[in-house]
Amino acid sequence: MINNTLTGTPGGTSYSIENKVPVSEIGDSHESLLNFLLYRYGYSSDISKCYLRVLVDSLTANLRLMVWYKDPLKREGLIIYRRNTMDFGDAASALIVRIIQKKFLSPKAKLEATRHTILAGGYADNYSDSFESLGEYKAVSKDMNEVHDEIGLPLKATYCDIKTDPEILKKLGKEDEETPCYNFLGIAWNLRENTVLPNTYFNLCKKLKGQSGEKKLMDMQPEDFTESFLAGITRRVLSRLAAQAYDRLGLFLGPIISGLKILVSRSTELSTSTQLDKSLATVDEEFVTTCGKFLKDLPNLKNLKPHPKELVPEGNKLMGIYGMRDGGVPGYSSISYIGSISKEKEAVSYTHLTLPT
Repeated sequence: MINNTLTGTPGGTSYSIENKVPVSEIGDSHESLLNFLLYRYGYSSDISKCYLRVLVDSLTANLRLMVWYKDPLKREGLIIYRRNTMDFGDAASALIVRIIQKKFLSPKAKLEATRHTILAGGYADNYSDSFESLGEYKAVSKDMNEVHDEIGLPLKATYCDIKTDPEILKKLGKEDEETPCYNFLGIAWNLRENTVLPNTYFNLCKKLKGQSGEKKLMDMQPEDFTESFLAGITRRVLSRLAAQAYDRLGLFLGPIISGLKILVSRSTELSTSTQLDKSLATVDEEFVTTCGKFLKDLPNLKNLKPHPKELVPEGNKLMGIYGMRDGGVPGYSSISYIGSISKEKEAVSYTHLTLPT
């Protein structure tokens, strides 16, 4: 909550404003990611076929009918099945999983750190956390597997870096990859180097049957940003790119997100909701030129220096989170640091947590 109250002054104004962020009932990806990035030994896993393992009542099953064939090969004999499990897209599915985590999984945990991973590191059917020592990682990982197996919600895979488990790349079938990464919640975790980068691709075209579009902005070369490319910039294209700029912690893409939102905002003034695919070059050529310059720089994100996964260096003890922001009521521009102190040398270090947004 951000609260700012000013008393009235002669010739001035007075106001009282509160901006409240609602609490998510299914967990918070921000909290989950922050827990994951905190310490050296990262942990990430998800429940195998989670929603398909949860049964629904018979009345709900009547609302999820599936038409199929008695003989699928010949496509003969239509038959209607009632499906008796949840689906990934169900509105209440993530909430039901959260109830399972609170009422069944966390009470069965042997370790307090496991309960923390389930409740604070959980986001829908995904878990993310980190630990100060290898021993704690192994203990929690074992406890997590046992707890989930006990109620019939086994974990599909557990991800970590090669220092934590030298056999992890072989287990995941990634031993031949030059840059073995695990992508989740908007970040790409390099399992070999134990570093993170934003997961950027910026599709210019819509997905087809769940597959990414063939044309990706990140694969374009400077010479590809031609007049024909500028002519193809529309309100829909800018909106699609803005929606793909995801950085929950604000650690990498804050300025990019702000810039794309500004471009989208301007595009809504140049075209209506019925003109989403109208070339903006026919309305404001100068604006489209500005868009071209901005988009031409986006592939340079591939040159970002990888960020160490841990915000608290190994061997350090967390001191606190320190932040600065502007004087405006909403606090739009802010920057935060994680402060930690070496347990041996008593040297203090600060690590970037968020960029201005």
